[in-house]
Amino acid sequence: MFSTLKALMQPLEGALVLNTDQPERYYLDTQRRRADGYVFAFGGVEIKKNYVSYHLLPIYEHPALLEGISERLKKRMGANRASTSRPSSQTCWLNCAS
Repeated sequence: MFSTLKALMQPLEGALVLNTDQPERYYLDTQRRRADGYVFAFGGVEIKKNYVSYHLLPIYEHPALLEGISERLKKRMGANRASTSRPSSQTCWLNCAS
């Protein structure tokens, strides 16, 4: 699951900034910076103890990005709009990616 989600994000490395690329963590930042130097995160994927966590931060500023996603994926999303996934839900993610 981790490698599948990471592979979805890797083509964006040219337009975004690679923040972390470790065996269990992968995060990209945007090019956008505040005047104080704060860098805005884009998203990432991380292996946790019992699940894989996937964060896609543009959905906070652009909730229309969530239109058309499957009901199954909506149910997996937490209140903070991040999603957690166990290996059995890989079909759900692949459906969302296509």
